[in-house]
Amino acid sequence: MPHTIANLPAETDAVIVGGSPLLLWRPVDAEKLVLETTPEAFGDEERLPYWAMLWPASIALANYVIDLPAIAGKQVLELGAGLGVAGLAAASAGAQVIVTDWFEEPLEFVQGSARLNGLQLETRHLDWRYPPDGEQYDWILGADLMYERRNHVPILDCAQKMLRSGGKLLLSDPERHPSSFFLASARELGWTCVGHPRSVEWEGATFATNIWELSRS
Repeated sequence: MPHTIANLPAETDAVIVGGSPLLLWRPVDAEKLVLETTPEAFGDEERLPYWAMLWPASIALANYVIDLPAIAGKQVLELGAGLGVAGLAAASAGAQVIVTDWFEEPLEFVQGSARLNGLQLETRHLDWRYPPDGEQYDWILGADLMYERRNHVPILDCAQKMLRSGGKLLLSDPERHPSSFFLASARELGWTCVGHPRSVEWEGATFATNIWELSRS
């Protein structure tokens, strides 16, 4: 029988993270899933299942995270995780990880991927416009989240609320145009932003990506 996760046909894939393969469950035809989204499902919140696609920026962030010497044993939150590549990488590096998304389906895929790799992590539904009270993390991760300008301030407000003092927000961005507005908003709100250019090889192509490290004094 074909494998299904969250009532969707699923297949395994592998990405190279830290020089080793990281196994992932992913929907069989992610582009079809996006294209077949009905107007009712799109709705007022403009919900498109981009989570189902494996984005090069997530692979870049995973490779950056897995090399962080200070992440082992730390508490890590991934926002808008989709297939959760960065969160899985953080877990493999020894962090205590909670992977979150606005959709419920990707959380089931992430749990399946964690089992494939023998990793322990937690998954949770989270809308970054309404961050929970009383939770703080050492690192917050996000891959390719800057493409909607309406989300810029909510993401930054969520990170400010949920980061511990001295914590860092790590965001990967494939040099999309809206990222300049995100970074301008961050600096206006008192964030220090340091960029680390990276390139990712994926499906026979090379993708330029910036890893942005944001912190507050």
